[in-house]
Amino acid sequence: MRRDPVRARFIRPDREARNAHAQATVARREAEELRALLPEEAAVLIEAKRAAAEEARQLAADRARRLRGAINREPSSTQSRRDDPGLGL
Repeated sequence: MRRDPVRARFIRPDREARNAHAQATVARREAEELRALLPEEAAVLIEAKRAAAEEARQLAADRARRLRGAINREPSSTQSRRDDPGLGL
């Protein structure tokens, strides 16, 4: 099996271990929080967290789409800036 030079260059086992440990800590904390609630309250909290995560994902996707659009609208290096409409005074 051949080594992947790009992956070998960018892999960081210590960082990956820290990230995994942090994710496990958050998951344990959330599990303890849910265990302390009544089932109905836990269900409401889970749905609220899912909705918040979905909204954050959608906002990130919208922002990425706007950034891609802004990059595509930038004038090319051959186009003169004097030809741009500008802000006007």
